[in-house]
Amino acid sequence: MPCLICGRSMFLNTPYCEEHWLHKNNKVQVFPGMKERFIRDFLYDFVQTNFNVYVEWNRQLPLTNIRPDFHFFNYSSRLVVIEVDEYMHRGYNKQDEDVRCNKIKALYPECIIVRLNVDAYTSGVQKYPPIWSKSKTVNELTMNVETRITIDEVELERRIEILKDIIIECFHPNTRSAEYTLFYS
Repeated sequence: MPCLICGRSMFLNTPYCEEHWLHKNNKVQVFPGMKERFIRDFLYDFVQTNFNVYVEWNRQLPLTNIRPDFHFFNYSSRLVVIEVDEYMHRGYNKQDEDVRCNKIKALYPECIIVRLNVDAYTSGVQKYPPIWSKSKTVNELTMNVETRITIDEVELERRIEILKDIIIECFHPNTRSAEYTLFYS
């Protein structure tokens, strides 16, 4: 079925092409879960390729009703949970987040939890940009406002390398229960 606006191929399961999905009403609408899907692709590639361990995405943990963003079991059957916390989950109730982590720890005492912020943050006096940013320009031919999503490749690589180091550590036999909060102010 073609895009309702221009007739090009549809994007995902929407009635629009990718461009019109992102630019509908002159506002960028990053499709739901874009950041999480990017991390999913990274985890599938890195963890499954290097450690031959299957990564579960948005699946219920065994013995619970909790659905973390990602989880897998390392070689010693230790649970590893990775949560993508957009904007440091500022809009979430911190107590609810803590209760959720504590439930996981109660059932899996030797678990490793990684909370990963993919947006801008400050560490000390150093400000770090978001991995993804939006910019608007006016197309001089059509006078339409165009919004682009750009990726800060340097910041992306820096954060991915840190995440890789943490994941490698998760597979070290001497690693004990831990909770990592990455890229938070």
